[in-house]
Amino acid sequence: MKKMIPVIIILFLVGFGQCDINEDRAKCGDQLMAVATCLPYVSDEAPKPTPDCCVGFKQVLDTSPACFCLLIKDRNDPSLGLQINVTRSLTLPQVCKVTTKASISDCPAALHLAPNSTEAQIFTQIGDTKANSTAPSHST
Repeated sequence: MKKMIPVIIILFLVGFGQCDINEDRAKCGDQLMAVATCLPYVSDEAPKPTPDCCVGFKQVLDTSPACFCLLIKDRNDPSLGLQINVTRSLTLPQVCKVTTKASISDCPAALHLAPNSTEAQIFTQIGDTKANSTAPSHST
């Protein structure tokens, strides 16, 4: 029985972390509808975002920046049905002229991710790539 306690604790913590992500997804459903008009831009189908995209993007960043983080985190999720170009997504603040205090490095905490988890490392890698790149590249 003593050997089972650590296993039970680990399973509980893993389940707890998953609940936070599911809660974030539920909270962000309506918010992400506001940026639906950005999909052609972030999936490389349009050369620039539409004005509606920029309005929706500003709304999401103002009300819940974690929703933008969630979109980046789930960028390769097959249920999205499209590929999201992370580099283009990260240019939305500049292209839409949206000022924000939010940073990609804030995403792991905003999404309740363990700092050393694989999912949290995605944001570290994106931040490192963004800091070290001078030309846009296609990241998926």
